[in-house]
Amino acid sequence: MHGNSYMNTQTVTRLNFLKPKISDTYSRAGSAIIICMEPLDTGKVSLCIEDGRYLHAVIYTNGELAEQDIKPVTDYLDRFTLPLPTLIVRKGRYAISIPVQIAMLQQTKRRLKAVAFIERDHKDVIMTRIAASTYFKDIPVKSFYDEEEAVNWLSQHFYQTLLLTDAQNSA
Repeated sequence: MHGNSYMNTQTVTRLNFLKPKISDTYSRAGSAIIICMEPLDTGKVSLCIEDGRYLHAVIYTNGELAEQDIKPVTDYLDRFTLPLPTLIVRKGRYAISIPVQIAMLQQTKRRLKAVAFIERDHKDVIMTRIAASTYFKDIPVKSFYDEEEAVNWLSQHFYQTLLLTDAQNSA
């Protein structure tokens, strides 16, 4: 993963009956092994589907998320047939440009089902409150200091059937 040092990763390719090849990233975070299906790394944000159940997003830039950063993320999200329960982990201190905030406000509901933020400190909590009252106002948003609690909240309230891309659904 380029520019991303939040986890040591190794990418391997495996066969899948729904799709000829899927690139999975196996990451060791503490004692748990996380299997990320179909990862995307934009150089500022990394995305992957964990356990086939939720989107795991890590924002690791210390810069601005700008208009040119939207397309790879929306293209990735648009491959899925249903809105995704989402876990967001902040590793960097970033800003979100106004055009990106407007796009998120207009498009979030059809792409994301709910968002659980992992907070590091009071600054993150404030950012989550702003997100919940503006561009994520149409979906459930909750703050957590513990990742396991966040995943439990998503699983209890927002998991659905396995998340499949449009290509996997038509296979």
